[in-house]
Amino acid sequence: RGPVWGLAGLVSCVAGVIIAALIGVAWYGVGRTILSRLEEATGPGSREREVAQLAQRMLLGAAGWSICWFFLGFLSLYRAPAAVIALIVGLVLAAPGVPRARTGLRAMLRMGGWAALTLIVTGQALALIAALAPPTAKDTLLYHLALPKAWIAAGRAVEVPYNIAGYYPLGVEMHAVWAMLLGAPLGVRVAEAAAGATLFLFAPILTVVVYAWARERGASRGWSAAAALMVAWIPTVYDVAASEYVDLAMTAYTAMAIRAFGRWWVTFDARHLVWIVAGVAGALAIKLSAAFLILPLALLGLLRVLGVGAPPSSARPSPAAAAGSIVGALAAGCALAAPWYVRNWIRTGSPLFPFYLHLWPAQAAGWDLERSQLYDTWFSLYGNTVTPIDYVLVPLRLAVTAQPDQPAYFDGVLGIAVVAALPLLAWALWRRRLDGALRLGLLLSGCLFVFWLFSSHQLRYLLPAVPALAVSTAV
Repeated sequence: RGPVWGLAGLVSCVAGVIIAALIGVAWYGVGRTILSRLEEATGPGSREREVAQLAQRMLLGAAGWSICWFFLGFLSLYRAPAAVIALIVGLVLAAPGVPRARTGLRAMLRMGGWAALTLIVTGQALALIAALAPPTAKDTLLYHLALPKAWIAAGRAVEVPYNIAGYYPLGVEMHAVWAMLLGAPLGVRVAEAAAGATLFLFAPILTVVVYAWARERGASRGWSAAAALMVAWIPTVYDVAASEYVDLAMTAYTAMAIRAFGRWWVTFDARHLVWIVAGVAGALAIKLSAAFLILPLALLGLLRVLGVGAPPSSARPSPAAAAGSIVGALAAGCALAAPWYVRNWIRTGSPLFPFYLHLWPAQAAGWDLERSQLYDTWFSLYGNTVTPIDYVLVPLRLAVTAQPDQPAYFDGVLGIAVVAALPLLAWALWRRRLDGALRLGLLLSGCLFVFWLFSSHQLRYLLPAVPALAVSTAV
């Protein structure tokens, strides 16, 4: 009912993009500060390594700021001055790392594979335009942006009556609070555009993580760009990036944890554990389903300690030290995400609320055991997978029949590329064309797929399993 283009809308969108870019720099500043004493973060490296470090520092910094904003909400500091001070602190911390960040940015521009890079930029530019528009997606209107608006109005992280989504882990939504506080003095549209652009940032970060991972494992620049394209052009990835959803952040943290675990598996280098901690913490602060990642990581870590695929004894630490390091990393990741679950425990009586009330009873206004069971039943309707044949045909159905906004068809679109790569990957595994770290990544992706197969078949919940497949395909 209004003009397609207008000066007021353009100004609001540009202001939102600038605010999001400054928040991204602040993420980098905190991530760089956390890692400033580690050799991997400060030592010289290749251009591709600088690209990987740029993305990982931003993810680490985003996780750190998320924890800060969680506690600021309980101190009644959801105020514009607090947001400005936090931004200034982040920018100051980022200033010493600007030269290295510029090196990483220049390396990204020279990464090669121009056809793939052009397609990636085109798709993500369109997603950014959609993310800047007024929100329309269901979950965004229910809680991704609605809850931050309610908290800002109250000045603190209050309970919103009858909004059960308010009991989810909301680590990414903390950045929407930050962006809206910075944009609110300029108007509601600037605040919404800033939040949309800030949550969109996880899309290019995920793309860079996939590209850098493929380069690290030996793929050429062109094929590494193709791996990033394989993820970026999944239609549901575009939809998530354009709709202020949080699943790409979940995917990025999961990919970071899997990549680091593979490097630790091969080298037993304790420096990689920090990325496992950050990946597990970041993922758990977004969704409870991240527990499906922790279980195989713990099991494989213990198998590694017992000598499965072990390097020569001279390169292997004692079993007690190795077990302590991997268990400690997983425990530290859980501890960093624990405030969200402790909050729920205090408010409702269960850290897992609103799920599993039949296992751990809890209560909140508008919720009970019957509604929890109905919620589980509703999630089980996705995919319409009933018979054994249905389960066998799931990969094919994901490739050719999946549809958005239709629960029976996975509520999303995966596309053909990922499924078409499976025969190639099976051949590569049979001929041992992939190194140990990538074989481990495929195993973990397979575990995530199996967990997804026996839970809710919403397509966006499967996205964390895709990056390792794309990287292995390129290699």
